[in-house]
Order: sequence, then C-alpha cells, then structure tokens
Amino acid sequence: MAEKKKRFNCCESVLMNTQDKLGLENIGQFMKIGSGFGGGVSGRASICGAVSGAIIALSLKFGTDGNEDYHTFNEKRKTLRKIAQDFMIAFENEYGAVDCCDLLGYSQWTEEGRKRHQENRSIRKFQCDKYINFSSKYVSDFLDKA
Repeated sequence: MAEKKKRFNCCESVLMNTQDKLGLENIGQFMKIGSGFGGGVSGRASICGAVSGAIIALSLKFGTDGNEDYHTFNEKRKTLRKIAQDFMIAFENEYGAVDCCDLLGYSQWTEEGRKRHQENRSIRKFQCDKYINFSSKYVSDFLDKA
C-alpha cells in the first residue's frame, strides 16, 4: 500500500512558503500556529487559510511582542493593521472575497459542502493553490520592499 502524502492546509503552506523571508529557524513552532486555520478556520469556511497565513506571516515580522513602550506598541499595531488591511484589499480585489465559503462556492460546514469538497479532493482539484500562491507572493514581495 502506498503511503499517503501530507497535504498542508492553506495557512501552513503560506507560512512554509515565507519562512525564509521571515528568517524562521524553527518552522515547526509556526506550523503549529497555522494548523487550526485551514478550511476557513478549523473547517468553518470563515476567513481563508491563505489570508490568515499571510497575516500571521506579516504579524511575525511587523507585530508587537508586548515588551515595547506604550508609543512603540501602538505604532507597531497601527502599522501592522494598515499592512494587513492592504493585503486583504489586494486579495479581495483579485478574488472577490476573503472567506473560504465565498471563494470555494460552498461551505465545508454543511453536508453538501463536505460532499463537494471530498469530490474535489478525490479528483485532486485543489483550487486553493492559487490563493496560497497569491498570498505567499504578496508577503514575499512586501518583505523584499520593507
């Protein structure tokens, strides 16, 4: 029997694709952060995992660690919010939505949606690859300019 191949979720994939640009040495810790975000946050068809992964990646680079003084803390949060919003606008302009159910055209949270998702998987139809690629490229390009 052939061994099944791992298929990482959208969030994990974006984190893996951007790890070098972020200087992440222990990708395992960051994979754990992204593990619950696949399928539109734990299969609930909410915000796309690729979108979540991009925002997590940007947060790792530009977010606060909580140890800054009050002014620096607030400036970092304000800056990150703008960066994340710009990304979400670019993604939505490209694909028309940021929620998994809108992007896929179904919700994996429903019986019908689970069936469609399994059918797509059985024929290896993974439309999420384009969302992963867009998000990974956006983050990588943004980090190159930063």
